[in-house]
Amino acid sequence: MPSASVEAQGSLVVTDMVSVLTANDLVSSLLGADSGITVLPDSVAYIGAMEAAGTFTGGGAAFGFDAGLILSTGRADGVIGANAETQASTNHGAPGDQALQAIIGMDTRDAAILEFDFVPDGDYVGFVYEFASEEYNEYVGGYNDGFALLVNGVNYAEVTDVGGQAVPVTINNINLNERPQYYRNNVPDDGPYVDAPTSMNGLTVVLTMRAPVNRGQVNRVKLVIADAWDDSYDSNVMIKQHSMTTREADLSLAMTTSCHSCPEGEEVTFDLALRNAGPDAAIGVQVRNLLPEGLDFVSATPSQGTYSHLDGIWDAGSLAVDAQVTLSLVAGVTDTEELTNEAEIILSDQIAPDSTPNNGIRGEDDYARVRINTPNSAPTAIELSEKSVDEGSPTGTLVGYLSTEDPDEDDTHIYALADSADGRFRIDTTRLEVGDGTLLDYETDASHEIIVRSTDSGGLWVERTFTIDLNDVEEPPVLATNIGLTVNEGESGVINSTHLRATDEDSLPSEIVFTLGTAPARGTLAQRHASGLWGCLYPDRYQRVVAFLST
Repeated sequence: MPSASVEAQGSLVVTDMVSVLTANDLVSSLLGADSGITVLPDSVAYIGAMEAAGTFTGGGAAFGFDAGLILSTGRADGVIGANAETQASTNHGAPGDQALQAIIGMDTRDAAILEFDFVPDGDYVGFVYEFASEEYNEYVGGYNDGFALLVNGVNYAEVTDVGGQAVPVTINNINLNERPQYYRNNVPDDGPYVDAPTSMNGLTVVLTMRAPVNRGQVNRVKLVIADAWDDSYDSNVMIKQHSMTTREADLSLAMTTSCHSCPEGEEVTFDLALRNAGPDAAIGVQVRNLLPEGLDFVSATPSQGTYSHLDGIWDAGSLAVDAQVTLSLVAGVTDTEELTNEAEIILSDQIAPDSTPNNGIRGEDDYARVRINTPNSAPTAIELSEKSVDEGSPTGTLVGYLSTEDPDEDDTHIYALADSADGRFRIDTTRLEVGDGTLLDYETDASHEIIVRSTDSGGLWVERTFTIDLNDVEEPPVLATNIGLTVNEGESGVINSTHLRATDEDSLPSEIVFTLGTAPARGTLAQRHASGLWGCLYPDRYQRVVAFLST
């Protein structure tokens, strides 16, 4: 029987299910202390070879995160070691999986499956993972090994290309030629490679997924990996420890530069600002900003965390809600040609509600870039998707999204309010939001003007004035007088405007109708005509008042 725990070079350690771990242990590795997930223990099931599933630590250099769960079509510990053997394979003779087979379009073998029921406290669930295989690069186009992560029967283990097409995570969909932005080649003879300390020929970058769930109800998740066509040459999926969560953190990234035309031999500074708009704290945040050729690294000053110029990774750590941290990079200019410095958020343990980390797609708020040594044209116009909001809306309510027209295609822009209507509005990246909803009163002012400024990566800007209309929201009446009435035993009393009076911005006094919320503890309640006394106007045109009659 093979060892349950295998270690190589004192770093990557894999513990499998042969004699140590149970299926519930695997699931527990996915959940942190504040995941928002409750797993139903009796629902947990693992199907596959005991050697094919386990947990690992010390994987940061190979996989992009240090610890997690591993499922394999061969042996879980097969990821250990340098990539000396390009055709490592373990055949279990196990069956495949019908659901994955339908997704990848091929017969499957040697499936490793983990599935369980859970109850979330949010509307979405997220995972962080990475796919690797020995099928790379020789068998791309043939043996389409793949991984699926199904939530309530729908696969969300997908990547999106620049054209917006979402495809499953398989050998044929992510490789040197197809969607290479998601691929890391680990075979030196096949071109540029990452030299990752793992036996796998190729790996994806760290990937994230976000799936809708039924809050407060039982949902089911299924993680499955399998060989395609045959049971040779292993594939693996690594899922980051504690990454299954309902917590969301809306992270955004902005970049500015100290100069637009930078002479050779001079230094240029790039300032990155990383912000968390919540609603939850962000943990394990990483940003990649690898300086391009033509810029030589001089220094890095992060306000939080560490930066390595070798791989361009800024390990920013944790950000509380509404927190902002910065990184200042200084580089020497060695080329006067046009240069583009790009940065992107590549990792967070929380779900990103409006972007996907590490997908390389420009236009998302987790991506930023600036260009130097290129003619820069000023932006020409600003657009706002919506220009009205309900009066009294809470702080942070979305009004609309901002966009900029700019002759420089793909230029990036930073938005600010030159006039916020006395704090009534604010901007969060590309979102125009309510700043102080208590100041939005339709009856006082039905609209407000703001001035938005959009600044491009070269420091040029344009401003535009927008009129934000307030939607009139019907508001409840306000009791102006409510002093009560004392009635002696054996007597009766009448409640009139001296005792009870209300005002309403949306109604005339005669249109206000009073109803009894709680009957008196002693006595009976009756209505009688009282012409000339103040009361409520009813459809029969009589004025009525409420009287307490003693018993």
